[in-house]
Amino acid sequence: MTPGAHHAFVAAAVEAARYYAGHADVLVRLFERIRGDQLQRRFLGPKILESLYVLGEQCSLPLFEQLLVAGHTDPDVDRCEVTRALVVVRRATGCVAPSSK
Repeated sequence: MTPGAHHAFVAAAVEAARYYAGHADVLVRLFERIRGDQLQRRFLGPKILESLYVLGEQCSLPLFEQLLVAGHTDPDVDRCEVTRALVVVRRATGCVAPSSK
C-alpha cells in the first residue's frame, strides 16, 4: 500500500488483507501512518482495526494496548477504537486490560 494511493483503493486492500495471515504488521504500520490524519483515520481506521481483529496476530497487540488509553471513542461501536481494543486485548491475553479510557 503506497502512501499516494487513493483512500478507496487502500480501503479495499485493507479489507482483503484480513484473508492473508502474516500481514498484520503491514496493517499496523498503515494505521500508524494515518493516525495523525483525522479524515483518513475516521475512514480507514475501523477497516484496519477490523482486519487486525480478524487476523488475530500477536504483532498487533501493542497497537491495541496503546489504543486502550489513546484511542478514539465513538458512540458507534464499530467506530470506537477503545471498544475494539478492549475486545482484542481480552481475546489475546485472556484477561481484562488493567487500564483504559
